[in-house]
Amino acid sequence: SISLLTYNYINIITHMKGNTIMRKATILIIRHIYRDEDAIQTVLRYAMDSRFAIFNKILASGVRTDCFNNIVEDFYKVQEPYECLKRHRKLFHFVLTTTNHATKERTLDEGAYSLAALLESMGHQFVMVPHYASVTNPEHYHWHVVVNVKSYTTGETMLDKYTTYGMILKHLNDNPYTKWSWLYRYDNEPNFLAEI
Repeated sequence: SISLLTYNYINIITHMKGNTIMRKATILIIRHIYRDEDAIQTVLRYAMDSRFAIFNKILASGVRTDCFNNIVEDFYKVQEPYECLKRHRKLFHFVLTTTNHATKERTLDEGAYSLAALLESMGHQFVMVPHYASVTNPEHYHWHVVVNVKSYTTGETMLDKYTTYGMILKHLNDNPYTKWSWLYRYDNEPNFLAEI
């Protein structure tokens, strides 16, 4: 539940007091339109069925997490009243990553909890799945973030615009110990899937 997420996030930040090392991290915006009928299933399955997924650290809000099909069903249930979404983007896929190897897990976990609190406050369903490695890098700890474009509390759509990413960065950068930036990552780049 989000109360547990918020509690854990506050605890993580509290334990960082006195650490003056500035760490850098990146939120990758995966550039894909995700308008196919099975887009939600495909991306969630990629994140959750990976052999690198760490299941006991998965974060989620607004969905039933007892089984994969219920998560998918809950995403579509929110989108069902909006006919326009049949032709438009159904989700966002972000990846939280860093090259700070010494503090990578703490850095990215802080970012994941912070982003979870923001998305939950906006009423967006999400599933966040940490991976302890990638195909090409056995030490590549990172988080996959899958977000429903429609808010289940306001009906507003998250837009693929700089203002959206700027708002997310502003929130992430409230943590004084990490400087976040964002980059587009195109899913037709060589070795795209192997690297994340």
